[in-house]
Amino acid sequence: MWLMLISGCKEQSEIPASGKFIDNRDKHEYSWVTVGTQTWMAENLAWLPEVSPPDIGSTSDPVFYVMGYMGTDANEARKTEGYSSYGVFYNWLAAMNRADTTLGSIYTRGICPEKWHLPSDQEWDILINFLGGEFNAGKKMKSTKGWESFEGVSGRGDNSSGFDGLPAGSRINAGKFYDTGYNALFWTATGSGEYSAWYRHLIYSHEGVNRYFLSKSWGLSVRCVKD
Repeated sequence: MWLMLISGCKEQSEIPASGKFIDNRDKHEYSWVTVGTQTWMAENLAWLPEVSPPDIGSTSDPVFYVMGYMGTDANEARKTEGYSSYGVFYNWLAAMNRADTTLGSIYTRGICPEKWHLPSDQEWDILINFLGGEFNAGKKMKSTKGWESFEGVSGRGDNSSGFDGLPAGSRINAGKFYDTGYNALFWTATGSGEYSAWYRHLIYSHEGVNRYFLSKSWGLSVRCVKD
């Protein structure tokens, strides 16, 4: 009987814990999932204090974008399909939220809600290693919908981690939105020189997770991790 109970507990521990929370800033509700020792948001951050069209870019000032939205009215942008589907794209300065006084703490709070923070490059490593490493974790992190095919094979994942990575694409330096359906790109809190920072990248054509650096002016998605 004792052995059967232990076995049953082990099976339960393999099921990701999940739930929802409210961002008190705008009352937006988010899903979360616990993966290993970390708890991650299971959807893209959607906090939008202001918005710019994609032809506005900066490496020195915060800029916010919504997929497919070309205006400057944040209330209007929140009503779009791009916002409801993919949340907000942030340049790195917006993601880091330099005006936030909590940046001197153990975590880089960045643009994230209270009790959550922008994950460092090392915190992404913890997640990816738990899910089998850089060559295998992508399949477990990608959503089961929205991904284009590659050589006749669907690029979607199995979302067994509960991370639910959607292919939002990005806002690129050419001043346009790009690659929706093909890529999911997420900022880390770790810079790479004066003008670039590290990010993590899920792509339709393989099951891994890429790690690169980009200009801080690009608009990428943000996932927050629990303090």
